Amino acid sequence: ADPGDLAMLLFTSGSTGHPKGICYTHRNLIENVASSAKINHVTESDVTLNWLHLDHVGALVRCCIRDVYIGNTQIHAATQLFLHDPLRWLKWIDTHRVTFAWAPNFGLSLLNDRLRVAPSLNTDLSFVRSILSVAEPIVPKVAREFAANLERFGIGPEKLHAAWGMSETCAAVVFSYDFLSQLPSPDYPFVEVGSPVPGLSIRIVDSDDRIVNEGSVGNVQITGPMVVSSYFADDEETNSAYTNDGWFRTGDLGLLKNGRLTITGRKKDTIIINGRNIANHEVEAVVDAVPGVKK
Repeated sequence: ADPGDLAMLLFTSGSTGHPKGICYTHRNLIENVASSAKINHVTESDVTLNWLHLDHVGALVRCCIRDVYIGNTQIHAATQLFLHDPLRWLKWIDTHRVTFAWAPNFGLSLLNDRLRVAPSLNTDLSFVRSILSVAEPIVPKVAREFAANLERFGIGPEKLHAAWGMSETCAAVVFSYDFLSQLPSPDYPFVEVGSPVPGLSIRIVDSDDRIVNEGSVGNVQITGPMVVSSYFADDEETNSAYTNDGWFRTGDLGLLKNGRLTITGRKKDTIIINGRNIANHEVEAVVDAVPGVKK
């Protein structure tokens, strides 16, 4: 295939608008997995574990296509098996000697709940290289508790990593390997998701696409060969998604400090009360702590 040929179509969730068909070229996919493998030092001796269905871009690209590209072992489990008994995740890691595993924030929360009532578990999982939290906003309180829970299995907090990406970037394109140590205070509501992979550029701009000062919150825009360039049969959405100079409007709000990205919310999802911007996941984190509330 030619690098610019259409390789596949996936649809956005439509949570902030109508679903859009994302056109992935062979170049987009290879650029993503090559840069992701490089920055994360994935080798053919690694074993990865995924339990999310393969119509999710992260599961398909990061946990399947990237592993085909590298030639390492990949383990896939049915989503319902994890949801029914999250502790199976630890057993899978142990059984298959998994070195790279991942879970979105709600998965970390489910594991925290089970581990609070399973104090006898003491499996040695020190061979794990990375536990990645990605695919939804990371709540610092949940991540800190999860890191503390991992220590009983020989997994130090330095192995709990964070990432950011979206369907239009073919999966994660920003990674942090020390996000817990970068929290400015224990009650800070956002985590730093890290630095971009090779080839990706990030800028933070105001409503007129002018770059803001470092540390200021603004609109997150990106460019690079792993960023898709069109939506299927939708010129209007394609044109509105890109600036005049070719940067992709992610719809996320965030800030850059020392070249590292922190996401502070979605432009369309921010709740404004008495002039204060409140991210949805801040509210969710509070509700999540109420006894009896199902996740």
